[in-house]
Amino acid sequence: MSSFFGSNEKKPIIQKSLTFNSSNGLSYVQNNRIVIEIPADSCPYFDPSTSYLKMNVQIDLNSSDKNYLLQLDPYLGAGILCRDIIIRNLQGVLLEELVGVNTMLNVMEQYSANENNQRKAGLTSGQVMHNPNQRTWAADETIVEKSRETNSEFNPWFVKDATGNATFCVVPICLKLPSGIFNSKRIWPNQLMGGLRIEIVLEEDRKCLKCLRNATPAALTGAGDPLAADRIFLPVLDHEDGAAQAAGWANASKQTKFTLSWKNNMVSAETVPFCVGESLSVFDGVGAQILGDIASINWVTISLLPSVYQAEIELAAAYTSTAVIPAGSVVYSTGFTGRGAGHDPFITVSDVSMVVEQIYPEPSYISMMEKAMRESGGLVYDCHCWNNYRHAVGASDVVATIQMNLLNRMAKAIVVVPTILNSESLANNVVNYGGSRNGISAEADGCQNFQWFYNEKFQPDRPVEMDKISAGGDTFNGQYLAEIEKAVMFWGVPAARTYRNINTNKIMARALALNNQVVNLTTGDFQLIANYTAPSESKLLNCWIASVRRFKVTSQGVVVTL
Repeated sequence: MSSFFGSNEKKPIIQKSLTFNSSNGLSYVQNNRIVIEIPADSCPYFDPSTSYLKMNVQIDLNSSDKNYLLQLDPYLGAGILCRDIIIRNLQGVLLEELVGVNTMLNVMEQYSANENNQRKAGLTSGQVMHNPNQRTWAADETIVEKSRETNSEFNPWFVKDATGNATFCVVPICLKLPSGIFNSKRIWPNQLMGGLRIEIVLEEDRKCLKCLRNATPAALTGAGDPLAADRIFLPVLDHEDGAAQAAGWANASKQTKFTLSWKNNMVSAETVPFCVGESLSVFDGVGAQILGDIASINWVTISLLPSVYQAEIELAAAYTSTAVIPAGSVVYSTGFTGRGAGHDPFITVSDVSMVVEQIYPEPSYISMMEKAMRESGGLVYDCHCWNNYRHAVGASDVVATIQMNLLNRMAKAIVVVPTILNSESLANNVVNYGGSRNGISAEADGCQNFQWFYNEKFQPDRPVEMDKISAGGDTFNGQYLAEIEKAVMFWGVPAARTYRNINTNKIMARALALNNQVVNLTTGDFQLIANYTAPSESKLLNCWIASVRRFKVTSQGVVVTL
């Protein structure tokens, strides 16, 4: 039995870029299925590692709604739109199926991100890049680095002018598919495999869209100060028009204009996280006042201190305060809340195609491969792939014992991504998550520890404690970090470069085989045991197994082994 050569082998070849358009429509919305076919005769061989999905993506609002600023998840960009990826050959043989693949991609991005990757993704896939003008300052004047979540100045999803008018953009996207086949370093023998049919199912809008972290707080009701967690991100009121510097807003004062403090690094009208037409409120720590809609945002010189510039908000109608609004009260958008049915923003995907780099191997090599397929029992093509085994956990389950019936004979690692099963509206999802997490992030929900059972014993020999990360603090369990780092490396992340947002993407993981070895998971029980304290959410456990997938090509067709 023979094997195909890798794309990094030194062989004289010619390359040519080919584009294959989607075959079932011109534009798509949430839950739609995109179909792209790559016929064998049109592209016999190609390099999957350089292939990418090309499309246009735009966020838009209902025409009758007030304006507000939205973005796709700033860390994933357009990658969050791909919910499912199904790849078959043109004879119908299932080659790869990735259900809920964006939950996997979300974790991979977290652990592999570095500045170079982020900048590239900002240029190609709609991620939001770091903006030093919009770093957030805490009360003690230390920097809280959240500029990718708060970037209104250089955001791919919308543009703002110097007076606060905003327009959502049509964003051209070039996206690497999170697929084992399309991440392989080996030349894909499309002719021998029988061509490809790629199906991509789009995610729900409510799980993809996010507000700016510095525009809308995560909670608007509750005891005490409901904005406490988000206060450091939100703009603060300085003074009403014509008042003394930092005087706040007097009781019963009728004004059309007010200024925002220079804090939170607002250095221009573009860095103010609001837009014309957006509805604003102010919260002083006790109660809220609805100020009204924005008519313009300007960058002005304060008369009392000519050397100081500040953002000036002009309202569409004058507002009379019902109580004193102290300087330092937070100002936030309510444009996204309080809307009725049929008024959700939406995402449109259009002009979808797959760009592949066609390879022209030497004719003698092709002949050798075809002869081997006929005479030596077939050809073998191995690649690193993933399978998702889904299991539901109830909101009141304090002990979850998950029996997994696994089909993987050459497994390397498992990563479990517990996502919240909720039916909240898009508005509630976005406001509740704020800018800190998206609708597909892993949530611990009070998980204290976890342990695996396979090969007739518990592994590791003691439960992996995760009570600290579950509590959301700044300290983590050492054993947990060690397990996660090993697992994600053998799962498919080249190196754990960062633990960014680990508190908002809490996974359970295990390296099943080390040093590029594999383990057969079909021969016995495989269980996950997770212990919870006061869980409150129904969860869907996305159990991602990384394994070697083998494609055997014979004269009778293609056989797939997990």
